[in-house]
Amino acid sequence: MCSLLLNSTSTQGIFDPDWSQFVPSIIATIVGFFLALVFQQFLYEKIKEGSQNRKKAKAQIDKIKNELLGVINEIEKIVEAEQERQTTLAYIDPIKTPVWDAVLNTNELQLISDYLYKSRKKISDKNNGDLLTQIFSLYGLISEYNKWHNLYSENRAAGRKKEDLLQIHQSLEETQKEIMDEANKIVGLLTDIVNRRKSEDKPNAS
Repeated sequence: MCSLLLNSTSTQGIFDPDWSQFVPSIIATIVGFFLALVFQQFLYEKIKEGSQNRKKAKAQIDKIKNELLGVINEIEKIVEAEQERQTTLAYIDPIKTPVWDAVLNTNELQLISDYLYKSRKKISDKNNGDLLTQIFSLYGLISEYNKWHNLYSENRAAGRKKEDLLQIHQSLEETQKEIMDEANKIVGLLTDIVNRRKSEDKPNAS
């Protein structure tokens, strides 16, 4: 009889739950669940932010591309008008760049740089260099072009000699040619990058 009681007591001890581990286990499960939710939300916000930034960058790149096409068109009009009148016309800041000026005054330059990063190695080599640097250089040439026009207008208004005006005109023509060459090249590169990124961002067809 005693043996049966001992065996019964021993067996009961084996199947008794260990309540000391139950509460910590529940707490760990709840904490893990909430951490997973927080991480999931954080990841979602990052993906959403990245998508929005790409859209903003692409919109600005499209605007820059269109502005450069406008610059090419404006210079062509100036050249055509000068050829018709057979003289260099006086202009004050003939080329406007409101899109680029706005980009420089906001934080969107970093967004553009990030957007171009994936394609930068593909469109950069020893001859081309970094595309963003090329864009800065091009807009620097446009600014220089405006200054040459301003100088020409001022000297012409002051009645300077034709020889002096001719030297300024030569500098104008050289800068003008550089702008046209670089603008056409950069517009092509930007178009190529945007099209490539569009295909990369499309979901794979199942």
